[in-house]
Amino acid sequence: MKNMACRGLFILVMALSLLQLSCGKEEPTASKKVGTTGPTNNGYYFDLQADPSVVKAGGSVTFTVHVWDSYGNDVEGLTVYFSGASASGATAETNRQGLAVAQLTVGEGVGGNVEYITVTVDGKSRDISIQIKPDTQVAA
Repeated sequence: MKNMACRGLFILVMALSLLQLSCGKEEPTASKKVGTTGPTNNGYYFDLQADPSVVKAGGSVTFTVHVWDSYGNDVEGLTVYFSGASASGATAETNRQGLAVAQLTVGEGVGGNVEYITVTVDGKSRDISIQIKPDTQVAA
């Protein structure tokens, strides 16, 4: 009987500890991934990820684009173009793993609470949306 009481008390203490840790803190925002796009002009395919997908105005978002050919081989040396209110003229080149990474500041001067970034790979484009929130609604 004593062991069951101790076990119950331990579980209660752990549950209260977890509750206390999560109170008053907003969960970090998750990344957003856009599924496969393609084929492009030269038969390439790509997917796109934004991390985080919810930021405050002027926040930083990392965009990762993975490019591969029709045989599944990563494509190196391809220029990826980013456009949108915060991304005008931004580019990144794919590395050996077929990855192009760009870190952009988003949400400044956007007339709403969503900013769309367009990624263009070898003539084929795909949009991804980033939610812009007031400072008080985004975890640090």
